[in-house]
Amino acid sequence: ETASLAVQFDSMGGTAVEPQSIVYGGTAQAPEDPVRNGYSFVNWFEGSKGSDGVVSYHAEPFDFQKKLQEPCILYAKWNAREYKVLFHWSEEKVTESRVKIEERLEIPEIPEELKKEGKRVIWYSTPELIYAFDFSQEITWDSINDKEGQQLLLYARWESEITADTSWYDESKSEFEIHSAPQLLGFAKLLKENHDFSGKILKLTEDIDLE
Repeated sequence: ETASLAVQFDSMGGTAVEPQSIVYGGTAQAPEDPVRNGYSFVNWFEGSKGSDGVVSYHAEPFDFQKKLQEPCILYAKWNAREYKVLFHWSEEKVTESRVKIEERLEIPEIPEELKKEGKRVIWYSTPELIYAFDFSQEITWDSINDKEGQQLLLYARWESEITADTSWYDESKSEFEIHSAPQLLGFAKLLKENHDFSGKILKLTEDIDLE
């Protein structure tokens, strides 16, 4: 009886590939390329897989004309794809960048014509501005929110950079004057911290714009 050898295919996160059983001295058949979202298939390689799941690939792809004399495992090698990123600053202003899977997206510089004193931009992955985008995380296929268009769409929300100023507050006093937006935000902060303003007078001496 002719001995048989097993050839296994580790798709490394791609679609499963069935193993093959071949006769001693025979050759394996190149299977259909696996598919992995966000990546392009390179080829099958021999190698060794560590306990951390990282493969040390041989320098050259596996030769499917090679006559096998022992079982082997072939590992799929992938290249991360690059995707377009569209930053929607406003309805009129959209800028473009590129990012690869497993990379971190860089926070874009605010275009000169859009810079506003005391304002910062928070980026969201939905036009409804519900889910804030995390620039500290590596890009994955799940990050690509326009899969049909093969792109990542991000939407800006402008927020105030004003910080709360509570230096004007003195618990022993009963009357206060508010002159600026930071002081007004400080008042809100004090209320949140459960400071009691009952019976006290608060005067706004200026028209304060919090936009």
